[in-house]
Amino acid sequence: MTRGTLGLLLLLVFALPFYSCNDDNDETATEGDATLGSLTISVTPATAEVLIEGPNGFSQTITGSLCISDLEPGEYTASATASGFSDADGSITIVAGETSSLTLSLLSTTSAPTATLGSLNINVTPATASVVMAGPDSYSKTFTGNLFIADLKPGQYTASATASGFSNAVSQINVVAGHTSSISLLLLDTTTATAATLGALNINVTPATASVVMAGPNSYSKTFTGNQFLVDLKPGQYTATATASGFNNAAAQINVVVGQTSSLSLLLLDTPTATAALGALNININPASATVLVTGPNDFELSFTGNRLLIDLKPGEYRAVASAPGFGDSTMGINVVVGMTSSLSFVLPAKPIITEAPRAVYRDNNGSLVRFDSIVMQSGQFSFHAWLEDNPEGIVPSHITTSPISNPGNPLLSEQKEYAPSFTQNLAGAWVGFKDAGGVVRPVIGADVRWELDQLWSKRVNSMQFGTSDDNRIAQGFGVFDDQADTRTNNARLTGERFPYVASEYPLYNVTGIAAPYADGFTWVTLFSPDTRAAGRIVAVATVNGEEIGKQILYKNFAPAPKLTITKTVSADVVNLVAGSATVTWTVKVKNVGLGEATNVDLSDILLSGVGTNYSLGPLPAGSTAVGDGFTLSFPLPSGDTETLTFTATVTEAGTYCNEAQVLEYNDDDNEWEPIGLKASDCFTALESKVSIIKDFVADDNTTSLGRAKTVSANVPAKLRVRVINNGSGNATGVAVNDVLSSGDGTKYAASSFSLGTANSTDGFDYTIADLAAGATTTMLFTVVGSADGVYCDTVTVTATSGDIGIGTDTACLTVATPNLTITKTDAPESVIPGDTYVSTIVVTNTGNATATNVVISDVLGLNAEVGMRVIYVSSSLSGVGGILANNTVTANTMDIVAGQIVTFTVTSRIPLGAISGTYCDEATVTSSNTPTREASDCIDVPAFSALQTQMIDLNDPVAAGSELTFFSTMYVESLSNEGVNKNTMKFSFGLTTPEGIGTAGVFRVASTEVYLDTAPVRDPITGLVVSDATNATAVLQTAGSAYTIDNSTAGLQVITMTPSVALLPNTAIYCLHLVEIPSATPTNKMYTSSYIWNSVGLGDTSHLYQASSSEPTTVLP
Repeated sequence: MTRGTLGLLLLLVFALPFYSCNDDNDETATEGDATLGSLTISVTPATAEVLIEGPNGFSQTITGSLCISDLEPGEYTASATASGFSDADGSITIVAGETSSLTLSLLSTTSAPTATLGSLNINVTPATASVVMAGPDSYSKTFTGNLFIADLKPGQYTASATASGFSNAVSQINVVAGHTSSISLLLLDTTTATAATLGALNINVTPATASVVMAGPNSYSKTFTGNQFLVDLKPGQYTATATASGFNNAAAQINVVVGQTSSLSLLLLDTPTATAALGALNININPASATVLVTGPNDFELSFTGNRLLIDLKPGEYRAVASAPGFGDSTMGINVVVGMTSSLSFVLPAKPIITEAPRAVYRDNNGSLVRFDSIVMQSGQFSFHAWLEDNPEGIVPSHITTSPISNPGNPLLSEQKEYAPSFTQNLAGAWVGFKDAGGVVRPVIGADVRWELDQLWSKRVNSMQFGTSDDNRIAQGFGVFDDQADTRTNNARLTGERFPYVASEYPLYNVTGIAAPYADGFTWVTLFSPDTRAAGRIVAVATVNGEEIGKQILYKNFAPAPKLTITKTVSADVVNLVAGSATVTWTVKVKNVGLGEATNVDLSDILLSGVGTNYSLGPLPAGSTAVGDGFTLSFPLPSGDTETLTFTATVTEAGTYCNEAQVLEYNDDDNEWEPIGLKASDCFTALESKVSIIKDFVADDNTTSLGRAKTVSANVPAKLRVRVINNGSGNATGVAVNDVLSSGDGTKYAASSFSLGTANSTDGFDYTIADLAAGATTTMLFTVVGSADGVYCDTVTVTATSGDIGIGTDTACLTVATPNLTITKTDAPESVIPGDTYVSTIVVTNTGNATATNVVISDVLGLNAEVGMRVIYVSSSLSGVGGILANNTVTANTMDIVAGQIVTFTVTSRIPLGAISGTYCDEATVTSSNTPTREASDCIDVPAFSALQTQMIDLNDPVAAGSELTFFSTMYVESLSNEGVNKNTMKFSFGLTTPEGIGTAGVFRVASTEVYLDTAPVRDPITGLVVSDATNATAVLQTAGSAYTIDNSTAGLQVITMTPSVALLPNTAIYCLHLVEIPSATPTNKMYTSSYIWNSVGLGDTSHLYQASSSEPTTVLP
């Protein structure tokens, strides 16, 4: 920002969100009545008496500064007087619901020439911003909103302002003895895109009664009285002209810059002062760290840093020279006129400290980034792959994600043509490689991939669009644009865009074989269709530094999948043989409850039990093929439809007959399924005209038959029904029933709750019916349960003393089959550095004998419990479908797991950049509606380490002997580090005659040294190189002696030792700016090497010693 300085008398009016004064008048505030206003009066000196007058006869006299609340809106005037000071007047308008501010500074009439203190007025927008002031003699003050600070020692002060939702702002100013300076801080709203297209201007005028006319671009004009803060100004040159009765006019010009607040001070000299033949000069400088040297008449000379208002200058021509490290110098001249304030504004041009980073590079065997020159670009050694799914014999994703990186091979056509479930976000991946001189394929970082949906493809079906993409938020100019997506291949060591993860309604479908996007040379997009079925063609084009190196064509299909259910029923569970036969009707229903059409369903129907020679089918369903005692049938089944099959069966002998229908296979246009257990059965019993017994399982209503076989889990009860039926023409006498456990472990089986009869010693019951009339039925109910897996068969027998016996025995079998889920979890690799990923492989196995239903697998993200730091979720997959992230837990879709089935759920997580070292553990859980909950956990270790980056650049190579050369060096701790360093020493060698002499004295001579500490350096998003320099807003010039010491005892060799308190945390840099002299006797037409060795010690583990270096060649010419 441009900084400004107020004149000798300051009047500032600034509107704030409304807060009323509190009862103690202690500079704090509380929310007030929005129908009234408040006024903050700041006066210097504090002994001054102020008379305030306003509407409706308001009048109040105060001494010193004060906040007055509950004021009626309107115009107010303030008059300040103090013994030994000139009077001061001001006016202000009070607005309802706002707090206005008025500042009055009285000039001393007796001691102004010898004043030893100054004052500072700070204005900040928004008013909620927190401001930290720092100045001479370790001065520090923190406050919120605007503030007037008096009695400050002269010198340079820095104000840093922060506010949530706004960019930070920093400004510097020199406080001058006997004067009031001013700083205006404008924080830009980071949520408002237009904020960066306008600027602001703070105008300070003395006296406060002066009228100011502002003129600027596009016929801009504004007239006001006193100080004013103008916002939303178009950039360009503005002119301010101030007039006041009894004072000479003053005029000044200034440039308003986009995104900055400029400042202009106008000092009108009164007529008696004008006769003293003096003038004033206001100097504004950007950057504020620049040094200004002003020279003028009578050997006038003054050097200072930042903005400055110079008063009491003799008239004549003055010359100002401004300079700053990393910026070009600027010289300007101006005439100071009697009774006028002249103005100079400097905007120094920045020098390109760091050369532009290469757009595309490849990583060599040493991990270094190598740029492509024009010869390499024409070598034809680039490769480009794009694919949708990973199949055997095709592309090998592990060659991309596992070090050392190698050629992944070409994708198969089947990997570039894929069918994904409807309403999923389908991932498409791409990778760019380069074969180096050694024949090794290397990943290319920073290659551009343009993805286009072919809207003119003749086989296109419905609509398709890009969901999201790599670089969608990270890089400007990249992302999804209608039917095109632009992405750039990744650098694994930098922050990248992760796969979409909050997608419960439209989950990620990823079968590319790439679990995490943080791989060198890799990039991606997702595809989506709002239609149930869609087909599209995608053309991917890869370019390196603007030159095309390959194309790939992908064929994407979204298709709904069918899902079938089946039921089978019989018209009667008991029938009587009439004239030697009985007929029943079977009904089979197959329903498609899925979204897709089953183009072909293969159904089989068989006689499951019963004597086949006594069983025959009637007319079969149309299209069926008879097979043994059953048939097969194939038919299509659209979504939502039900195929109902009815057919009859006739039996000629008494007995129980069971029939089963099963779906063997079904498919759609693209896929085929062979379901496990998609079958249904039912039974009926045929009776002759005799006394017979029937046994079956029934539902809780005691009526609905469940057949003669039932499967339950251990300790789940089942209800059995026994019926004795006399379908003869006469009464039966002496009828008795005996029930026994005929097979199975009786110690694991129990029968109870007999409705009739009593328990016997054979795990059954006995009951005597005695007489059973013709056509009568006696029903007995009881409950059985098995405590262990197995088959428990129960046989019942009926006897009678008179009457024929038809079916004398019947058996029903209870199968106890319990699902048993086991879970294992493995995190790999075991040691992970910040920025890298690891995979949690969760394996759930059903080792039981029955299907586990409603199974849910979940995984809690890894946590370092000691410091409360979690890992970052990247992706997950259960058969390609991603899980849902909520409350730090990733949950897979609900499913059933049949006996013997193994299910694998993978979760990929990333260690945050700069993550604290230690152990990170995560726990997986599997739940089911019919099994106990199981857990498994594993941990990974994050080691402490610091990754260092070094750069050294000469800014004016080649250079002539006898001239000067500037070196800029960067020592940076990478953001992926989790350990900072201190005890930093840098040994510089300048002008070595051979590169091997690093660490020894060279022939160049150090003229000056500046050291900066930057807590937020700017990095190139592709290469990760630091591209900011000493002009970065967060770079702070360090003080020699307190922050570092220099040893220049050996010519051509310099050692900088930073004090241990100066620590480089991750994403922090030290900049060194050296001005070096090339002795005139230096041999010319030669190349010299300058270098440095950087030694440091780990902050987390002092046993970690780090060393890095950098070199730069320089050509010396005559």
